[in-house]
Amino acid sequence: MVQSARRSNAISSIKSALADAIDDPARSVLQLSGIANYLAVETVRRRERVCGRLIVDESVVDGLRAAITGSGLICRVAKFRLVELVDVVPGTHHNGSFRYDNCGGAKSVVYFAIDAAFAAGIEEAEIRAEHQLVGQLFGYPSCCVESFLAGDQDTADRIPRTIPHTGPFPAIMNPVLPYLYPGLSLLFHFPCSPECQASQLLAKRRLESLTRGCPEAGRIPLLGRGIALYAATVGVALVTRYRCIGPDEFECEEILTRDGLNCPAFVDSSRAARLRLLGPHKFVAGDQIVETGHQFAARFDQVEC
Repeated sequence: MVQSARRSNAISSIKSALADAIDDPARSVLQLSGIANYLAVETVRRRERVCGRLIVDESVVDGLRAAITGSGLICRVAKFRLVELVDVVPGTHHNGSFRYDNCGGAKSVVYFAIDAAFAAGIEEAEIRAEHQLVGQLFGYPSCCVESFLAGDQDTADRIPRTIPHTGPFPAIMNPVLPYLYPGLSLLFHFPCSPECQASQLLAKRRLESLTRGCPEAGRIPLLGRGIALYAATVGVALVTRYRCIGPDEFECEEILTRDGLNCPAFVDSSRAARLRLLGPHKFVAGDQIVETGHQFAARFDQVEC
């Protein structure tokens, strides 16, 4: 019998503990836009990279701009806005279009940098789609930028092609984490692989910076433990409790999902759901073979990286 895992209050408790450990204006950034965006601003404030970008609701722009400026950074709101389009995998946020008109539902794009020249330059680089320069200014590992540029330019979602095998991978590198726990991410780019040493180092350093003042943040890697499922026909999910019954074959007991699964084998709770990984981009859920060409399934159960 498959049980749907209840999303814990882990994020709210981590966010609350972190808010108690920091002062304004950093606290305002955290409260207005979440843990990932707080980290994005802090990494620029600490000169770990020269520029950053947030995509947020218009309602928080004024407060964020004041908080970011109060942190000693230059902040500017882009002249365009971002309209989210339909994604291949429901519940993800990869596909979007820059718009200059006042389109309903559009998100505001906020840039911040160590000086005015960088703040203006990163906006122009994004408008011109100069991805190599954008990656450099945002502090992305060069291997990840090259991998992104080498990918299929017709799809904004590069995640499936970055999964080289079924794992196990470090839980801290689980790419489904931000979709199951919105606002939680230690990275701001597509890693070229969960095994990318440069990306792992960034994630580890950022986690360490959080836990120094907020030990509660040490729980973040544990939230990513399990078997990640990611497919247009299934959705985004994490099998959090399972029993191994053979090589790359599992009996699933508990599944965490954001928007619900479309897979009959997991929806029918009258019987145990079996999952077989035939490779990183092909798996069998119950009797359903999932191989649409844009999916992955892999284990992310290594706590240390």
